This record gives sequence, structure tokens and C-alpha cells, in this order.
Amino acid sequence: MKQDYISLFLDHIHLPLDFKVNNLNDLGLVMKATQVYVPFNNLEILNGTYGEVTRESIIQKVLIEKTGGLCYHLNLVIYYYMQEIGLDCFYVKVLPSDKNSHLNHH
Repeated sequence: MKQDYISLFLDHIHLPLDFKVNNLNDLGLVMKATQVYVPFNNLEILNGTYGEVTRESIIQKVLIEKTGGLCYHLNLVIYYYMQEIGLDCFYVKVLPSDKNSHLNHH
């Protein structure tokens, strides 16, 4: 699935399929393109339709259906891309201390 993910991602953010990250400037281009072409939305919060967050669900929702997502969806899309291209990266999961914090997003 390695090349499939990279191809889906680069196509979605309108970068050439042979695009390579050789330095931080290149990674900056990827991040900027992601901001432009992958929309933030909070439809899951508004609709109360929370789904399990997995690599497969992120691929389906963001890269195939192209619906965008919440901050963690968008962060994971870039994280998976960085993993796929061999960057040494890690994902830090932070949880809100207020269990009802999602109510503030309405």
C-alpha cells in the first residue's frame, strides 16, 4: 500500500506523483499544499457521527472521499505521508482534560 498512499496523497494535494522531499523547504511545500487542498471540517461533531480513527478510515475519508476532517485527521494524513517517505517521525496524542470539550465546537 506504500505507493498507493503516496500517490493518493500527492494527487489530492495537487503535487506531481514523482515529487520528492529532499529538505525542509520541500516538506513545507507539502504542508502548504495540504492546507490549501484538504479542508478542515467539523461535520462529525455537528452530526454526532464519530467513527473509529484508523489508517484505513483516514485514507477513505480524507484521500478517497476528499471530505477533509478534524485537526487530528489532517495531522494524521501528513504523519502517514512522512512515514511512507521514510522520515523519522512520531505522532503525539493529546487528550482534552474536559470530557465535554467537543460541546465548545458548536
